[in-house]
Amino acid sequence: TLVISAISLYRDFQEELSHLDTDLKQVESSYLSSFSASLWVEDRELLLTQTLGAMRLPSVDYLRIATKDEVIIELGTEITQDVVERRWPMQFSVGEKTFELAELTVQSDLSAVYQDLWQQFFFLLTTEAIKILLLMVGVLWVAFRLLVNPLQLLSGAVSDFSGGNAPSTVTLPKRWCFDEVSLLAQKYNRSVQKVREHQAELEAERDKAEVANRKKSEFLATMSH
Repeated sequence: TLVISAISLYRDFQEELSHLDTDLKQVESSYLSSFSASLWVEDRELLLTQTLGAMRLPSVDYLRIATKDEVIIELGTEITQDVVERRWPMQFSVGEKTFELAELTVQSDLSAVYQDLWQQFFFLLTTEAIKILLLMVGVLWVAFRLLVNPLQLLSGAVSDFSGGNAPSTVTLPKRWCFDEVSLLAQKYNRSVQKVREHQAELEAERDKAEVANRKKSEFLATMSH
């Protein structure tokens, strides 16, 4: 269960990371050049409008444009853990010269992703545990129905001599097929039948011997008189 759940969660986590990476790359492809152009002409109002548009992307939780000396724009709260971060240099080219303007930093918060993964983990774990529990109950029921109960009946029959000197025969509940337990019960019943036949033969011989002894005693008694 743990292995299956872990594999499933790892796959989901990789999909989430891929989705985040796609959104963050969209910032680079769709916004970085326009940010740089607005910063080059010092149009801070336009730059703010553009960055607010980038913040509407579902995976962008923090955005900062800064130089070594100042923070030009900062939106959201900087994330210090469980974070995916991307940094790009903001450059503007004039002719053959390229000017370094600032650095764009974008962060995506992974805490919600981790929380969702934990919820999925506990759900999968609970679901798999219930499946295994139901499977175990089913296996135990089948084992009791097909093996334990018939063997208990056989054990009880072996120790039951209420019908005479031979143990009782056994009648098993209707089974799905003729299996080893059915064969064992059949052989047991045959053995009981043979024991009963042997007991009957012994009793018949004993009765004959008693009759012969009685007749012999009567004959001797008659001769003595």
